[in-house]
Amino acid sequence: MFNCLKTDVLPRMARMLHGRGEKVARIWCGGASTGEEPYTVKMIWEAHIKSSYPDMTLEIVATDSDLRACEVGKHAVYEASKLRD
Repeated sequence: MFNCLKTDVLPRMARMLHGRGEKVARIWCGGASTGEEPYTVKMIWEAHIKSSYPDMTLEIVATDSDLRACEVGKHAVYEASKLRD
């Protein structure tokens, strides 16, 4: 899934928005739990997309019905075992 975001979805979205003169790309991540996926999307953007569109920023709204999980995600502190590729 993340490879598809890196090679297809995010580049296509950035091209489309750039072509319309947009400066902000926005993504909603529903069911984000403690936030690993939204942070991974942001890391992919910074590592693979940002250099081609340096004036464009990525905003991610991450939501979940478990408010405790959202609180964990706000702090973005994860166990080393969760940081594998």
